[in-house]
Amino acid sequence: MAVLVYGPALALQQVMGIEVWITTAVIFAIGIFYSALGGLKAVVWNDTLQVCIMFASLTAIVIKGYSDEGGLSVVWEHAQNTSRTEFLNFDPDPRTRHTFWTATIGGFFY
Repeated sequence: MAVLVYGPALALQQVMGIEVWITTAVIFAIGIFYSALGGLKAVVWNDTLQVCIMFASLTAIVIKGYSDEGGLSVVWEHAQNTSRTEFLNFDPDPRTRHTFWTATIGGFFY
């Protein structure tokens, strides 16, 4: 939680010149007040709205990208030409990009 508050606090310090500790305290106070006033139900609905906005944004970005590049077939052809469509690569070399083993081990630690 501290990292999630520290990032915006640093941004506000750079943009507005407000001290980090003041911004951090205000963000935590607003979060505590919002949770106390609305309870868990308000927090869950807020998270639900946030996830819906994130999925809608991702969908809009994918659609915009496809339309700018000329469609799915053009994007897929470009991915094949740059070796991005290689599935189930079991090469044990950790220097190879996106193998089964690097994805599994990296995903575990992530």
